[in-house]
Amino acid sequence: MVEGRKDGATLYIDTWVMSCRAFSRRIEHQCLKMLFDRYHADEIAFEFMPTPRNGPLQDFFADIAGERPTRAVRLDAYPV
Repeated sequence: MVEGRKDGATLYIDTWVMSCRAFSRRIEHQCLKMLFDRYHADEIAFEFMPTPRNGPLQDFFADIAGERPTRAVRLDAYPV
């Protein structure tokens, strides 16, 4: 489940719920690509706060952004 809003060319994601099994299968990469494509977004901003329970999401952000996030995450293009 993904919830958020679009403002101009930026898509703001407030909630992203996905099972750990889905993350381990790299489905999150396809979901991110789909969000950029479907909403014609130039940027996606994630309201993010690290917790002990969102480790897979932290790993995903580290994989695409190069480091584990400590606060909100903004992506300006889908990483190829």
